[in-house]
Amino acid sequence: MRKNKPAAKPDPSHGAPSIDPNLGHHPAATPAPDPAPPHAGGKGQKPPRTRSRISEHGRGRGPK
Repeated sequence: MRKNKPAAKPDPSHGAPSIDPNLGHHPAATPAPDPAPPHAGGKGQKPPRTRSRISEHGRGRGPK
């Protein structure tokens, strides 16, 4: 066994301060602007319509 082991100390490889690893990486994030309400500014898109059951299962048996 070795006896001259170096002391285990946190060594940040990217050079960030060891106080808080989250500090110094990025500037403080600005709050995201509120998204526009869904009814503001019609872009010509219709809301997705649910498929009717007739198109899924046909119209049943026809008259004799």
